[in-house]
Amino acid sequence: MATLIYYKIKYVKVYFKILYYFSGYIYLIKNHTNLLILYDIKTILLHFLLEHPLKTKKPFTPVKA
Repeated sequence: MATLIYYKIKYVKVYFKILYYFSGYIYLIKNHTNLLILYDIKTILLHFLLEHPLKTKKPFTPVKA
C-alpha cells in the first residue's frame, strides 16, 4: 500500500512537469512558423529522449525567432 501511494505521488509530480513542458510547446505553436515548429518538436523530443529533462530542474525556455 505504501509503495502504491509513493508511485502515485511520483506519477503526479512527473505529470505536472510534463504539463509544464507542454505549456512551452503550445507557446512554440502560437509563435513560430510551421518549419520552426517541426524543428522545435524534434528538439523537444530529442531533449526528452537524450537528456531526460524531467530529472533536471532547468525550465523549458522557447527560443524567440
